[in-house]
Amino acid sequence: MKLIALGVAALIAAGTWIQPTAPAYAQGKTYKLKVAIFTPTRSATARWFAKAKKDLAAKTGGKLVLELFHGSSMGPMPRHYDLARTGVADMAFFQHGVTRGRFPLVELMRQPLCRAERCGRLADGDQDRG
Repeated sequence: MKLIALGVAALIAAGTWIQPTAPAYAQGKTYKLKVAIFTPTRSATARWFAKAKKDLAAKTGGKLVLELFHGSSMGPMPRHYDLARTGVADMAFFQHGVTRGRFPLVELMRQPLCRAERCGRLADGDQDRG
């Protein structure tokens, strides 16, 4: 019984000695995230991602870095969701409009919002009563 108690005490002591060094080991590591973007480098979206890349690197002290792949260089835009899902890219920016049938709830966005004869009234601020 004393031997078991001594073994448990040794494990607890070893755990408390090792535990503080584990976060210190991870602190020196730099993480790079691959981002698939379908837009060219001179687009407004690409400029936003470039700014976000700088801000993220500054706020994390260079520990988290975004690697941007512009202009569908990782694959065509309809495959960007699959790139992120399978781990080829860590993040992907794409439009759901080119993935017809893949996201059924988003397909609601394609439906007409009003009939032609009622659109004028609704645009004037008139409430839809039924």
